[in-house]
Amino acid sequence: MTKLNISLHIFDLTNLTKTIEAALAAKINYFHIDIMDGKFVKNFALCQRHIFDIKQKYDNVIIDAHLMIEEPQNYVTEFAKSGKDIFNFHYKAVQDGVKLKQLLAEIKNNGMQAALMLDLDTDIDVIKPFVTELDIVALMSIKTGFPGQNMNKDVINRIKAACELKKLNPNLLVEVDGGVREDTYKEMILAGADILVVGHFLLNQDFQTQFDKIKVVK
Repeated sequence: MTKLNISLHIFDLTNLTKTIEAALAAKINYFHIDIMDGKFVKNFALCQRHIFDIKQKYDNVIIDAHLMIEEPQNYVTEFAKSGKDIFNFHYKAVQDGVKLKQLLAEIKNNGMQAALMLDLDTDIDVIKPFVTELDIVALMSIKTGFPGQNMNKDVINRIKAACELKKLNPNLLVEVDGGVREDTYKEMILAGADILVVGHFLLNQDFQTQFDKIKVVK
């Protein structure tokens, strides 16, 4: 069954406890935290302190930290200490093959899962040399760094192409970030998405009702 990964960035940051507990009541324990440095993308979001505070209060949740930052290799230890479970970084931030392999090894050595995020204009095939070392291939379906956009339809074929890489790594999961709406989530799931990063799909909605919609798609 496709997992929902709740993007906390778009919710009321003064009342994240309400959002997290509503999700947990709907049996959703997967949370996506956007980290932006204002350089890799021209925007800012949350930070590792948010991760630490959430994990201190809710130790059973899974934190997928999406690093939209330059030189993510410099922050592995710091984010591991914050309690994050998934180190999710952009291919564009570390395109050198040797450095990327070293980063993946360091992520694993620090007890985290490795997710590699591909922007819409990044070819799926670039991850083939690293696919056996990845836990998740993550696909942006919108312009990176700015939530609230509509899905780029190209992502459907990209999901299918990413799923083909499971022939090389059967444990690989395919995540889609952005553009999940009432008129797009079914198409994403049917294309093969294992994880949907959701924000507006849940905003001002009953979490259980929305989650139940996902569960019945086959």
